[in-house]
Amino acid sequence: MAGTLSQPYIFLAFVLAGGTAGLLYALFWLLRHFVKEYGFLEAVFDFTFLLLFCAIFFLAVLTVGNGQVKAYYFLAAGTGFGLCLSLLNRLFHAGTKLVITLWKKERKGD
Repeated sequence: MAGTLSQPYIFLAFVLAGGTAGLLYALFWLLRHFVKEYGFLEAVFDFTFLLLFCAIFFLAVLTVGNGQVKAYYFLAAGTGFGLCLSLLNRLFHAGTKLVITLWKKERKGD
């Protein structure tokens, strides 16, 4: 894709890449929430997220951006990441609290 007319499509592709990274971040946040006692696993989750985020961005740059890195790619990926987290954050927190509450009730019953 080259030219001015393709720029909105490239921007949307990077918003999607950022949204995918935001979804991964939310999933890793959920995993970290359940293994709070294990500091080593938290570090492994953080490092794994970092590697996956870099891979997503790198693949987006190679496939959509023709290997060129431009400043608005970061802006678009950050926008997608922020949108995904702002939308999923409430859902994940509410869902996590519900699961933890049910899990604690189940464990008390044993």
